[in-house]
Amino acid sequence: MREKNRFLCLARGVLGLLLSGVGIQTPGANAAQEQDSFAGRTVRIIVPYATGGAFDRLARFVGGRIGDHIPGNPSVIVQNMPGGGGAVATNYLYNVAPKDGTAMAILNPTLILPQLIGQREMQFDMAKFNWVGSLQRVNVACMARKEAGIKHLPDILGSDKQQLRFGATEAGASNFIWAVFLKDMGAQIGVVTGYAGAAPIYLALQRGEVDGVCSTWDAMRITAKSLHGIGAEDKEKAITTVFVQTGNKPAEDLPSVPLLKGFLKTDRQKVIAAALSGPDEVMRAFALPPGVPAQRVRALRQAFQKVLEDTQLKEMTKKSGDELSPSPGEHVEELMRKVITDTPKESIAEIKRLFGG
Repeated sequence: MREKNRFLCLARGVLGLLLSGVGIQTPGANAAQEQDSFAGRTVRIIVPYATGGAFDRLARFVGGRIGDHIPGNPSVIVQNMPGGGGAVATNYLYNVAPKDGTAMAILNPTLILPQLIGQREMQFDMAKFNWVGSLQRVNVACMARKEAGIKHLPDILGSDKQQLRFGATEAGASNFIWAVFLKDMGAQIGVVTGYAGAAPIYLALQRGEVDGVCSTWDAMRITAKSLHGIGAEDKEKAITTVFVQTGNKPAEDLPSVPLLKGFLKTDRQKVIAAALSGPDEVMRAFALPPGVPAQRVRALRQAFQKVLEDTQLKEMTKKSGDELSPSPGEHVEELMRKVITDTPKESIAEIKRLFGG
């Protein structure tokens, strides 16, 4: 019996050495490895835009809470890296940032569109990032001055309708692309570019220099409230009407504004609109570079989900007016792949034209 016990102990020891030699680990070992990977380290959250905007604000909200939920409780800092409409930071994360989980960025998923049409500045593949999760689903909404008499999109569709001037910053910007898309549908729209940002366009709307604009509703609902009056106490003073919105379902405070997809007549229009609006479903998405070990990606995804459940985060976003509609990292990855695989070459050429190329 004693000899048998000795043999079993010896066999267990040899088996343990063999298993460790081929890299087989127990769940406890995996947990310890995740702990070691972040303990005593600093995680950077990179923001591709300047301070003060929604990307920066939400990055700091998450950055202030996520360290408590990452194994090892690392310190977390936020670093702004503006430039190239977000391309500088996105290129950095993809090509330069360390691949150990200590560099993360809150990216703009719409950059998949310039990647799709082959813009040389986009030195990345959005489908190959390790996506941690996104914070918001945003719709683009279009509004026009009330004196133009536009209540619904059909009011400007057709050659017999009056010409409207829509303000935009530059070719390739969201406010340019969607105005041109409506024009391609038959809307009588002329696009006026050259404005330095959303605020100058809103001022031009107020002065009557332009008749309308298309922009992301999550921003416009706050910064242009004096124009559209939605959510304002003095709604009767509104000078514009929101007449159409993109997305698969209406924004919470635009329940009666029709969805653009209900007016799309051809397969071509539907494919292009799906590619243009798809990234908006997972806006302000956190990502890690390609090549980060799977267990670290998993740890950061779990930490991100715990932050979303954090009551303090909910209080901060409620106070700032940022509506959260998050998606897990797996869904962001799937959507990025779908935009690339489901957009045919002829539609990519059309999207390039919408960008002004």
